[in-house]
Amino acid sequence: MYELIVQSSKKKRSIYQINGGAVKLGRLKDNDIILEHGSASREHAMIYLDSDRTKLFIRDMGSTNGTFVNGKKLEGDKELEHNDQVRIGIYIISVVNKAVNGTKKQADKDLSDHTDQALEILIQAVDHFAVLLHDLSLQLFSTPDFDEALDCISNFILQMIDADECQIILEDEVADFFRGIQKRKALDKVVSRRLPVLYQDSTLMEDGSHVETSNILVPVVHNQQISALLYVRNFGPDLEKFEENDLQLVVAVSHQAALRLQQHKYQEELIHNATHDVVTGLPNRQYLLNQLALALARSKRHPDHGFALFFIDIDNFKIINDSLGHLVGDDLLAAFANRLRNCVREVDTIARFGGDEFAILYDDVNDLEEILLIGQRIVEEMTEPYFLHGKEMVMQISVGITYNSQEYETPEEVIRDADIAMYQAKEQDDYSLKIFDQSMHDQLVELLQLQTKLRTAYRQDEFLLNYQPIIALDSGEVIGLEALIRWNSPERGIVLPDEFINRIDSSGLQSSVEYWVMETACSQIALLDRMTSKGLFVSINLSERQIRHPNLMQNVKDTLRKYGLNSKQLWLEVTEQSNITNMEKAISIFQSFQSMGIRLCLDDFGTGYSTLSYLYTFPMDILKIDKSFIHRVLDHQESAKVVKTIVGLAHNLGLKVVAEGVETQEQLEFLRGTGCDYVQGFYFSKPMSAEHVLEFLQESPSAQRSR
Repeated sequence: MYELIVQSSKKKRSIYQINGGAVKLGRLKDNDIILEHGSASREHAMIYLDSDRTKLFIRDMGSTNGTFVNGKKLEGDKELEHNDQVRIGIYIISVVNKAVNGTKKQADKDLSDHTDQALEILIQAVDHFAVLLHDLSLQLFSTPDFDEALDCISNFILQMIDADECQIILEDEVADFFRGIQKRKALDKVVSRRLPVLYQDSTLMEDGSHVETSNILVPVVHNQQISALLYVRNFGPDLEKFEENDLQLVVAVSHQAALRLQQHKYQEELIHNATHDVVTGLPNRQYLLNQLALALARSKRHPDHGFALFFIDIDNFKIINDSLGHLVGDDLLAAFANRLRNCVREVDTIARFGGDEFAILYDDVNDLEEILLIGQRIVEEMTEPYFLHGKEMVMQISVGITYNSQEYETPEEVIRDADIAMYQAKEQDDYSLKIFDQSMHDQLVELLQLQTKLRTAYRQDEFLLNYQPIIALDSGEVIGLEALIRWNSPERGIVLPDEFINRIDSSGLQSSVEYWVMETACSQIALLDRMTSKGLFVSINLSERQIRHPNLMQNVKDTLRKYGLNSKQLWLEVTEQSNITNMEKAISIFQSFQSMGIRLCLDDFGTGYSTLSYLYTFPMDILKIDKSFIHRVLDHQESAKVVKTIVGLAHNLGLKVVAEGVETQEQLEFLRGTGCDYVQGFYFSKPMSAEHVLEFLQESPSAQRSR
């Protein structure tokens, strides 16, 4: 005969006997066992005896939430044995084989009559406790909170029964416990069949005599393995003390102990997740900040106790991540983290700061030379090839270093300076390691101030355009103007673009300023054209960002239409340093501009690394020879040869040539001899405002006249 002990947090414990046939469990009223909770399906499961009535089976009836036997989801039919635990939602169903429980050795028969009830209570309590702990890690068996919970249960059981000792033997102590038990045969079913036993043993007293004791041993089974034992020594129950409420108290204590343990586990997990990175398993930014705070406090109390922070960035990780996918990228980060661990001691802290940035807090180090050696070792170790997913990958890193000689007050200051040094290292071509010094911080502060002033300058219309005339050598007439941006600073006066143009982008203003330049230049050249009727063009720089902008073509068309300019009145200049990444898109855009009649000009020709490739790749109309060549044509034969070669090459390709930076009559005559088409420079005029351009044009300057 079998019994099903059904227990839930919302229903009193119930016992159902199974003598034959099938028992249905579910939420419907016509089930044999009604489970009144939404976690149970209408017809959830069925338990039945086989035809010989010797084996008990369970079958899931297509439930929504599933049926679990000893923690494993049920698939198909499964045989149930004594001490098995069935979980259906919030319900815990303990299986008891009464035939097995009633089978005892003859030596123990005299004990069975008056111990069955107490033993059954203990079995049920421990079974319930085991189910509550089913999903908890066995590692928690050694935590102080868990020891306290077990002591609570043991003491409570001792209050209910007359016994000399009650304890719970943990998994790693079970083997030693069995070796100390004299009556091995009585324990066979504890080990092999995982069933509780009541047995007699002989205890050696201090006076040398032996006292027979009655003992209880109940296995706590987890995933079909003994995870703990409940042991009660010298058991002498007082049956009158046991009532139904007593069992409920045992179950309640077990339940509360399990809840406390589960709460402890969740707290541990929350703390770990809050301070560690999921991908690499390393501590995270917050953990690093905490450790840095401790290191700072320690160094203030003991000035000879130093530390160093190494801030590490993977230079090419984005390329790897984009090309091979995020899963490979995560595996690579994990491999990178594992290798970092080999670079430090146990006392040091490694953290994933975020993305592809890592940090190492190296403790108890004062010597700058030692810090540099550590940094070099990190670079050498981390840039060795990685082999993942059948591929060899090489990562380059940049490392910024700072140490406590800077007299820091907060962890954030330490990280800030290491980050600054890291970016300084990233900008170097020949070295990937940089130690912070105060000048780096000063430069950064100056840069931030400049960015703030540039944003203010844009809002308050402090930018303006100057124009430098472009002269046709054959006629000496002004045919166009190059637009050049200036900053009219209230503090410094007119600021040339070399001092701020590269910071426009980092201040987030590049797109806005570029649009303003296009609008302003076209509006002013249209006004000059109406006043002079010369049909002048304006030459405007075109950045790589503008080339990538999806609305560039439409913006140019709308601007020309808005100010009544024809396409021939616009030159667009592209410098060799533009670093155009999407060649196909750029070629398509340039061809569209040419089809409109807009002239394309390659600026600063000869100063880049891909001069000839630009000529053969992109459709161009004009070459502008950089002024650095023009300034040397009279003193250096090589420069003169280069200029003549550029002019000849351009004409052979059907291109016109503009020479920049003409400052003397001699340079002008040299260029005339090369066949150069157009010139510009201080010899004719410095860049000037639109108002001064009008005055300049009224003078009708000529390339023939001497200045």
